[in-house]
Amino acid sequence: MMQSNFSVIESKLDDFVRKFYSNRIVVGVLLLLLVAAVSLFSVFMIESFAFMTPIVKTILFYFLLFVFAAVFVFFIGIPLCKLLKIIPYISYEEAAGIISEYFSDSSDMLLNVIQLNRGESNDFLVAAINQKIEKISPWNFTHAINFQKTWKFLYVSGGILAFLLLMSYFFRAKMTSGASRFMNYSVYYQPDNPYTVRLLNDSLKCANGDDFTVLLEVDGPSSPQDVYVKTS
Repeated sequence: MMQSNFSVIESKLDDFVRKFYSNRIVVGVLLLLLVAAVSLFSVFMIESFAFMTPIVKTILFYFLLFVFAAVFVFFIGIPLCKLLKIIPYISYEEAAGIISEYFSDSSDMLLNVIQLNRGESNDFLVAAINQKIEKISPWNFTHAINFQKTWKFLYVSGGILAFLLLMSYFFRAKMTSGASRFMNYSVYYQPDNPYTVRLLNDSLKCANGDDFTVLLEVDGPSSPQDVYVKTS
């Protein structure tokens, strides 16, 4: 009986499946970096001005952890498990459907070869399969993977990450303080006073019962309405 050349197509399909999931993992890593950078930059900057309460920071902290975990699982973890064949991955028929969209001039030929190969073998059927395989074998299946879209996403992500890195450098003091307060989400931080108070008296000593005038200098965009002196 004649031998089918399907092993050639099978090897090309396996290569397509590997690169298909490898491409998805790359996109997933970029997406995770982008989501993490944008969300953390935004939260740290908001905290540097807003002084959020512990309950708000706690909810936001665990919400971000959930988002990061979800992005990792769905866009990196699952494709990685499929790439390693830990969980069911894309079938040859599904791969043929994706490939056939790119090679539209012979859209059903690859799927037809896969289906025929799974049928009962005879010389006539094997000859028909080999004839189709001869036409399909020059195809580069990986061309059906949209690497160009991945490169565009890489450029856009790189630009956004570079911009956030630059902003973090220019506002590093606020980013540092905001990050420190946000990561200590269970602690309440009192906003800094919008003014400074400087004591002008050389001495605070006076005789018992005598009047004493406290001289102060207040500097800042605003000033307190009342000033209290604590005595011991």
